Amino acid sequence: MRDYTFAEPMDEEEIERESRSRQSHRRQQRKQRLLPQRIKWAVWSVVAILVLALLFQSAQVLFRLQSAYRYGQQFAPLARSDLTPESYGIAQDALQNSATAVAEAEKAFSPFVPLLRGLRWLPWIGQDLAALPTLFDAGRQLSAMAVTGFDIAEPILLETEQVSPFAQLPRIYAAAKPQLTALRAQADALEQELATIDVMTLSSPLREPVQQLQAAVGLIVPGLRVSEYLPEILGVNEPRTYLVLAQNNHELRATGGFLTSIGRVSLLDGRVVGIEFMDSYDRTISRTDLPLPPAPGPVQEHMNIEIMLLRDANWSPDFPTTAQIARTIYNQQTGRTVDGVIALDLHAVEMFVHALEPLKIEGSDEPLTGASVLQQLTAFWAAPLESEATLASGDAGWWSQRKDFIPKLADAAIARIQRGQFHYLQMLSTVQQALDTRAVQLW
Repeated sequence: MRDYTFAEPMDEEEIERESRSRQSHRRQQRKQRLLPQRIKWAVWSVVAILVLALLFQSAQVLFRLQSAYRYGQQFAPLARSDLTPESYGIAQDALQNSATAVAEAEKAFSPFVPLLRGLRWLPWIGQDLAALPTLFDAGRQLSAMAVTGFDIAEPILLETEQVSPFAQLPRIYAAAKPQLTALRAQADALEQELATIDVMTLSSPLREPVQQLQAAVGLIVPGLRVSEYLPEILGVNEPRTYLVLAQNNHELRATGGFLTSIGRVSLLDGRVVGIEFMDSYDRTISRTDLPLPPAPGPVQEHMNIEIMLLRDANWSPDFPTTAQIARTIYNQQTGRTVDGVIALDLHAVEMFVHALEPLKIEGSDEPLTGASVLQQLTAFWAAPLESEATLASGDAGWWSQRKDFIPKLADAAIARIQRGQFHYLQMLSTVQQALDTRAVQLW
């Protein structure tokens, strides 16, 4: 027979305690189940807030960049037109508003900077993202510099009389010397900042624009320095005359190449008022009945030349030496003086024609381009323009006409430059490259 044991019945107080205990246990279990969910919702809420903040900031950046572009579009046609005081004020406001919008965009962009710099490790786009803060800062600085430059140029832009803008440069430089000094310092710092971007690590769509930006900024400082001397160089209020040594670098000489042609160019108020070229063998600059300096020892030894004619003056690799010798001999031969000497070779011709192409030359149906100019000039040399005499024909007239293309080429290039029919940044880059490679030398 089984023995059944029955628990003692609990009193009401014990039942209440048991009930509370069970309720507490259930609440604890419920909290444990809800805690991960609450954490998850909190994390997602923070992420959502951050995303919304980033989207808001991105919208702010894009809105301000759009405003800057819109003001820039308003400024561009005004700047290219003949400005009146009223239109100058409108253009000035548009440029200032554009610069302000760029500065505000850069400020709105600043929260992204740490994130973007930290994403440098990403494949394909990491370097592009890391470069964006520097590019934004460069845009802000360039916009501010443009405003300053436009203010400085006001006297030239609003000139109503027929006065060369170059004639006003001395007065402008005197009035704006502090601003120009600040611009040079700012441009120099900006050039160094942009140099921190390694363009070879950027993606293809961004690489070329950044290279062009670096090159353009690199021209500002030397451009500002050279511009201080432009009034004197360009003959403001007083003409300046320069001896031009056209060198054939396919027939090497120490300074750059055989002197194939000698030119004389006169400038007044920034415009060419006289230009002439002659064959380096021309009798008027090859007279031996005048006192001429003896040829240097190496020239006598290696070239069997006893006296120094103008066409042999560029024997020295030191251009100032060559320039002074050429100027002295030119004065002895012609009785004419010059203020400076310019040498340029065929590589310079290629570069400048490329910057001006297509370049139409008188007597030729086909325009010149940088890629074809040397081949075309060789053809002009063998078969002179507007002449039946050719090298192949053996016509005696060919010798005196074989270099007639040189003044025609010079006239065409100068006319295009004086009409302003060229890309200014490309031309500045060409000038710098020509000087850096000694394709053009000045004294």
